[in-house]
Amino acid sequence: GQIADIGGAYVALSGILAALFRRECEGVGGFVDTSLAESALLFSLFNWVDAISRGSAPGQGELTGGLACYRVYTASDGEPVALAPLEPKFWANFCHTVNRTDWIEGYTEPDRQAGLIAQLTELFATKSATEWDALLGKADCCFTRVTRPVNLAEDPHFSARGMLGTFDDSTAWMRSPVRIHDSEPHIENTAPGYGTHTREVFLEAGFDAGAIDDL
Repeated sequence: GQIADIGGAYVALSGILAALFRRECEGVGGFVDTSLAESALLFSLFNWVDAISRGSAPGQGELTGGLACYRVYTASDGEPVALAPLEPKFWANFCHTVNRTDWIEGYTEPDRQAGLIAQLTELFATKSATEWDALLGKADCCFTRVTRPVNLAEDPHFSARGMLGTFDDSTAWMRSPVRIHDSEPHIENTAPGYGTHTREVFLEAGFDAGAIDDL
């Protein structure tokens, strides 16, 4: 996703709201200073700390492929599934569910990762993503199917929350993830269509009606 673009907007917004709140409390204004690059950097905090403390190579950090318990695997039907039971209780739940209690102890030890990744890769290749979802979805082990962008509207959570949709003309819309009680905005298609204001724009630019018709 566009971490810098969208994340940067939220970082700027948080700064603006904090400045407005300070103005209300102290009567002092302020200039909010942030950047897209620094906003993206914020989302890489764990990766950076991991790299400088462990000397991790790219793709080998704890949350970027290095830990067997925190990776994306491929099911038998070729669909991706994500596993992320970092905490011991969630990992134990996973191991009990797949009948591999021998994996529970020492699952984060560095020298175990290559072998454990290979075993988990083999395990997930034995069932389809739908089958894994049925088995692990309710096991409280931080498992989920990876939803492809084209299928986001079918996600049960997003559907129940009314997060995504399309207007009659097929224009797509997405709600804000921030909701405040009794202030839900009404969603309507107010964007002009192609060419809606072409004549007005040309008239304002000094073209006469005949020239606009010719164009």
